[in-house]
Amino acid sequence: MKHTQGTWEIKHHQNELDSNIVDAMGREIAEVVAWEDEGANAHLIAAAPNMYEKLRELYRKIANGKAFTDDDLDQIESVLKKADGRA
Repeated sequence: MKHTQGTWEIKHHQNELDSNIVDAMGREIAEVVAWEDEGANAHLIAAAPNMYEKLRELYRKIANGKAFTDDDLDQIESVLKKADGRA
């Protein structure tokens, strides 16, 4: 299975209640409808490619017997901030 590559971003509709998740070229990946937790869901969906890539990178590192670094932890924190809507 292959997903749309690249960074995904949130694009709010004019009514600012609903949002689209778009790729780097502006193509719609998903639509998030206005529910109580719409903003949190939109941030989590938009961060999915970054989280997937970081998880894949860390898996390879561990599988090859390498240790986590401070840079790894910083990158994980950055991805989590995006998923939480703090980035």
